[in-house]
Amino acid sequence: MMGDPEIAQRVDDLRALVEAPLESFEVPERDVLAGYAAWAETYDRPGNPVIQIEQLVVQELLAGIPKGRVLDAACGTGRHAAYLASLGHQVVAVDTTFEMLRRVPVAPVCRGDLQALPLASQSFGGAVCSLALTHCPDLGPPVAELARVLRPGGTLVLSDIHPCAVLLGTQAFYRGADGNPGFVRNYMHPAGAYLLAFQKAGLEVCELIEPTFRPEHALFLLTGVFRRFPHLKGPMESAIDGVPAIAIWHLRRA
Repeated sequence: MMGDPEIAQRVDDLRALVEAPLESFEVPERDVLAGYAAWAETYDRPGNPVIQIEQLVVQELLAGIPKGRVLDAACGTGRHAAYLASLGHQVVAVDTTFEMLRRVPVAPVCRGDLQALPLASQSFGGAVCSLALTHCPDLGPPVAELARVLRPGGTLVLSDIHPCAVLLGTQAFYRGADGNPGFVRNYMHPAGAYLLAFQKAGLEVCELIEPTFRPEHALFLLTGVFRRFPHLKGPMESAIDGVPAIAIWHLRRA
């Protein structure tokens, strides 16, 4: 519990933050194709806490899928596809961005949109879709497509930026190999929107896991604030601690 001097310091810190002159810089918004094409070369650089938080939980769930034909939809550079292949699955990796697909370390790969997957119905026993549906304005079509390609009883592991994190301003910010920044928009979909899309597509929820940010993630997520106000390190770390970062859905095709 904070004492009076600590409270007074927090008030002074907040006053300094509010009264500081505004500094702005432009970060252009890109669509999925342009943004991920620019991001592909730097996407796998270490240090991104969102990837770190998500990957551990998702791969634990993927380890429970019976061996067989598995889809990595919106695969990016193929980190989950590579893991599935290492477990002995026959993996098909699909992404809409050619520059991302070029970096996928397993085969086969094919270009395809989540809204209309170029794959036969009921052709996979399992699937993963990682950090992609948050870029879709409407969850219905991509969720229906993911369900369509699954066999009855098949498993879908779906991860997305948590709606709480999106509300707090989390976007898919990146810096390309040329050093230029940009971002791809994350849409805020409440949990009810996911549940409705799952119900319509015939997907049953087995589990929802909601990993949170920790204090050490604040430096990566709030670099600009730390640079201008280094004395706010403690309050910022406290503020981000426990905020839901990722929503990870474990689903089964009815």
